[in-house]
Order: sequence, then C-alpha cells, then structure tokens
Amino acid sequence: EIDGRHVCIPKIQEGYRWVFTESEAVEKLDGTNVSIEITGKHISTIRNRLNLINIWQVGKTHFTEGILKAIEKGHFSENQEDGIYFGE
Repeated sequence: EIDGRHVCIPKIQEGYRWVFTESEAVEKLDGTNVSIEITGKHISTIRNRLNLINIWQVGKTHFTEGILKAIEKGHFSENQEDGIYFGE
C-alpha cells in the first residue's frame, strides 16, 4: 500500500515465491470457496460456501476431482487432524 492505494510492483514478496513454482494453471472449484470437514480421519462433509455438497448428485464430480488433486499434491493426508479445511 502506497499513500492509501494498493500498488502492484514487479517484486515478489518474501515467502510468496511458491506461488510461481507450479507450472500448471488451475481453476477454482465452481469459482467459489470449498471446504471439507475431516472427522476421524475421514472426509465427513464437503461444502461450497454454506451449501452442503451431495457427491452422489450428477454434475458434482468437479468437487471430488479437486479434492483428489489436492490429496495428490500433498495438501491433505490420511493422517490429517479433525477440522475444517478451506480451498478454492
């Protein structure tokens, strides 16, 4: 912020270089925030903002595909502590 305005400069802030390490562009799931709740080492709920996602509903595969991709990338593991985790 400079003089009360947000200004873009050609410099990467310390600790954010990882943003540029992926060579694959990804899309947000449904363009909105997604959360999963883990209970007893299992994914107990998937939510799109406040809406509970029914994975058995036709047309909702992009949620499970995104979660599986996050697992492949190591963002989650089967030893994940109970809690609610957010992503896009």
